[in-house]
Amino acid sequence: MTLRFAANLSTMFTSQAFSGRFAAARDAGFDLVEFQFPYEMALTDLAKKLGAAGLEAVLFNMPPGNWEAGERGLAAIPGREAEFRESVALALEYASATGVAKLHCMAGLVSEGADRELMRDTFCRNLSHAATEARKMAVEVLVEPINQVSVPGYFLSDFNEALSIIQAVEVDCGIAPGLQFDLFHCAMMGLDPVATIGMCGNHIRHFQIAGTPGRNEPDLSGTATRAALNFISQDFEDAIIGCEYTPLDAPDASRGWIAEARRLAKA
Repeated sequence: MTLRFAANLSTMFTSQAFSGRFAAARDAGFDLVEFQFPYEMALTDLAKKLGAAGLEAVLFNMPPGNWEAGERGLAAIPGREAEFRESVALALEYASATGVAKLHCMAGLVSEGADRELMRDTFCRNLSHAATEARKMAVEVLVEPINQVSVPGYFLSDFNEALSIIQAVEVDCGIAPGLQFDLFHCAMMGLDPVATIGMCGNHIRHFQIAGTPGRNEPDLSGTATRAALNFISQDFEDAIIGCEYTPLDAPDASRGWIAEARRLAKA
């Protein structure tokens, strides 16, 4: 099976303004892109940039709240439900304009003294709303466990808990959110990637990758990364892997990195 790679325009080609990264990704050999937050660009401009570069956008995040103030999502924050629903509507507008079929729903941070059970209940209820609204537009909502080193205090930092929440939401609304599986976060949690991917099974809808601990290009000489790529290529048809890393080398060096990753996956 073929591995497909998406350039993350929020972390790659950063020597250029965001609007210039679409053509840069195309020139570096990508036909798929993802990005973290597209909301500073007008809908029509974003769609035009994708079309002009001949790119397909596959994923972005729902609005995270006040990013500059340190917020990292709204979905698990009690009392912010109305704001969360507004963020879902905005994300779906952008998804419709760009043809994106997957949206990552960020949970948010656990504040001091917060009730985790209440946060979990809030997260599940908000996910049920988001999944229901997204299905109307043939869009799938994803959740992602994020390691505590990179984002201290993030609510969802365990793959088992992510699977439990996915199952709870499916019971509640009949729609199971998908799992966004970042090999970087998995490694930073000290987990075996192949075993963890196997545990998560058919819940996984999107992969991401970066090297640890610096979040630069993955080290393809490492046996864990090679084994993970091989496993993904064997068990996930037409898997898409988002390159959510900051390149140490020139951005167009990703052509060589991707060619080598595909070769190793088939070895």
